[in-house]
Amino acid sequence: MPGVGPIVAATILAELGDPTRIHDGAALARMAGTAP
Repeated sequence: MPGVGPIVAATILAELGDPTRIHDGAALARMAGTAP
């Protein structure tokens, strides 16, 4: 992903846990609480 370095990627993975449970961007937005 452009603009995401190893530190940011590691932070995202640490916060989300298992990345295979997020199927698309909409699921990520719902999980983060930013979906309408």
